[in-house]
Amino acid sequence: MAVSAKLRAAGLTALLFCLAAAGATGSDTEPLGYDSLSALSRIVTSIDTTETQNYVRIADRIYPALWEEDNNINYTLNDLFQSNNYQLPTNKSDYALTPEYLGSALWTFAHDIRVENDVAYVCFGPGLALFDVSNPADPQLLSRYYMQKGTGGIDIANGYLFMADPGRRDEALWKYDISDPYNIELFDSLYAGRNAWTVKIDGNQGYLCAQDSGLYIFNAFYYNDMIPLGNYLLHDSRNIVIRGDTAFAIDEAYESMTTLDVHYASYPTRMGSIATDCFATDVGVVGNYAFVSRYNGLGCAGLLTVDISDVYHPTAVAFYNQDIYYDDPWDVEIKDNVAYVTMGGYPTVHIIDISDPLNPTKLGWIINNGDSWGMDISGDYAYITGGYSGVWVADIAQPEDASIIDFINFGKNDRNGLVGYLIDVELQDNYAYVSVEGAGLTVLDISDPANPVVMGNDGISNIVDLAVQGNYAYVAQTYNGFRICDITDPSNPHIISNYRAPGYVWDVSVKGDYAFAAADTSGLQICDISDPYNITRVGYYNDIYFGGHEAYSIDVAGDYAYLGDRTGLVIINITDPANPVPAGEKLYTSGMVREVKVRGDYAYLADAGCGMRVVDISDPAHPVSVGIFDELCDVPCDIALYGKYAYIANGTCIGCEVKIVDISNPSNMSLAGVYETPGECVNGIATDGQNIYVADAYGFFILNAGIDYVCGDATNDGAVNLLDAVYMIDYLYKNGEPMAYSDAGDTDGSGAINLLDIAYLINYLYKNGPAPWC
Repeated sequence: MAVSAKLRAAGLTALLFCLAAAGATGSDTEPLGYDSLSALSRIVTSIDTTETQNYVRIADRIYPALWEEDNNINYTLNDLFQSNNYQLPTNKSDYALTPEYLGSALWTFAHDIRVENDVAYVCFGPGLALFDVSNPADPQLLSRYYMQKGTGGIDIANGYLFMADPGRRDEALWKYDISDPYNIELFDSLYAGRNAWTVKIDGNQGYLCAQDSGLYIFNAFYYNDMIPLGNYLLHDSRNIVIRGDTAFAIDEAYESMTTLDVHYASYPTRMGSIATDCFATDVGVVGNYAFVSRYNGLGCAGLLTVDISDVYHPTAVAFYNQDIYYDDPWDVEIKDNVAYVTMGGYPTVHIIDISDPLNPTKLGWIINNGDSWGMDISGDYAYITGGYSGVWVADIAQPEDASIIDFINFGKNDRNGLVGYLIDVELQDNYAYVSVEGAGLTVLDISDPANPVVMGNDGISNIVDLAVQGNYAYVAQTYNGFRICDITDPSNPHIISNYRAPGYVWDVSVKGDYAFAAADTSGLQICDISDPYNITRVGYYNDIYFGGHEAYSIDVAGDYAYLGDRTGLVIINITDPANPVPAGEKLYTSGMVREVKVRGDYAYLADAGCGMRVVDISDPAHPVSVGIFDELCDVPCDIALYGKYAYIANGTCIGCEVKIVDISNPSNMSLAGVYETPGECVNGIATDGQNIYVADAYGFFILNAGIDYVCGDATNDGAVNLLDAVYMIDYLYKNGEPMAYSDAGDTDGSGAINLLDIAYLINYLYKNGPAPWC
């Protein structure tokens, strides 16, 4: 029997040269001749099994023997291949991987806060963070508590923190023991509707505003448990204030404030209500007046004063909207007859004198560098949650001269540098490079995945994509073209040069001395980067890149650039960078190609119209779509490939997801794992096989991929090297010990472990072959 073409193509002939690489002659990138296979046939059947525990000695024996030739190898080699072919379990692709949270950094979107006993409890998108604010001008991080599915409004009472559920879990309310700020513990939970916005504790009773599920009243301290007591249906229960036996409840979408008698908590009853005429968000009560924040456009946004001396007939008596215009009044805090009103998505807190409720007047405002959502006041200081800009601390000792004195943000050293929306992530060695709106290119040390450390950032905003090669990062910046950053010192990444393309640069890929940019209406731009301080354009390809054909994504492999645009994939021959030419016909997709990743004979496209599309590119002139994975809640944003899996950053849906897809059969892909992230969108993703690195709208997250082995690590010692090839030979042909994880030996992803896998591994280790993809 003749050795199959597949066996030869797999690089088995490279095995002999690679094992003897220390003394070999000839090319270090091309496999040796076919006849040399005889050595492998003889060696794998002659090794003394008494030596199988000393794999270094076995490797030493293989080395000199490889050069002995025997042309009569056909029968022996095929006999080995056919009789020693360990088939992996048929249900291998059916199991689900279970990614688990390891660590995080760059938390964003602060939206609610409470300050008590010099500790600020801040709700960020990914979880709860505690800061020592005994010196408000220099807050210090105490601890963080990661909450996978996000955080809602909070209140604190008797050493416990109560958190409303934002609508992504079965429970609507969570109770945490915060007696030790360094060790927050979940204490209890309560199911009471869904989509809870706000929780308030008054004495032993709690009040939960659960949007369209209404207002829930519960006993917060019934033998340490939370016990539901009563419910009052509101259309959009948003916020509440309790004064004695009266509750003032805000119904946002129904545009009203309702007064409730809550003396009998099991049977809350309506006493009266007032239409606010616009969406209402919060209420503060002083004496006989309630102050309601409302929004919904010009002339409507402002602070409404309501006379509540007769709770059965509340009456509007004044309205303040000076300089508010289109702002969105959100939170109301009152101290010493002064109302502080945050403006939601605007960087302003309005300060209003309400000592005369019938004539509220402007005292001043606080202007920060972000949004203004939740707020709490402690002493002479206001703490304002600014969404993606973190928490702002303002001195309000003199309200008319209030000013920002510091801010809290998870930038460098967990405090400094603005952190906004996270967009993309790339890996190199023990560092992750993340593009962050506001902070720019941010470098993190990920050597300890449980505790990633921010090293530095360049402060350049508007980075939409990046690539890393050696000591440089290449960042796409839309209308600013792309820039090269020196990352030699991780604590000081800095720009050294810039290329301003004719069109917006959305993506950049780097190969050797060239950078390839997807430049919107300017198509493909090719630049010489051999001198990183002097970027020079050497070529371009732009064939009708307008009217829906604008270039948006790119990957480069071999002699081809794979350009994704708004309607499909174009493959371009870049053998001559100065004269790129189309390789053949365009492949049209269902939507914009947001990302392209190429490996071997396949291109994996983030197709906004259908999901992840797999394209056979073995013939670049005629790309063919061979499979689509569409089990996504929204459009895919990014794709990472490792082994037999594709890792997909999944869209802008509620419950944003990382999805792991088994791509071993491109025409019949299957879901292998899912992880739901806290943020609004999973934008960027990267993996090293063991861990997944996620750039989420709410932060940077590191997940264990759920794979217990390293592909190719047959010895299970954490490294992939020659000893693993020897171990596999011993296992397959000398009755050696089985591998701790059999999947680790399937280096070519075929579903079987045999001689091809040994050849594949050696080709990877010594001949610059493709990485194992178990």
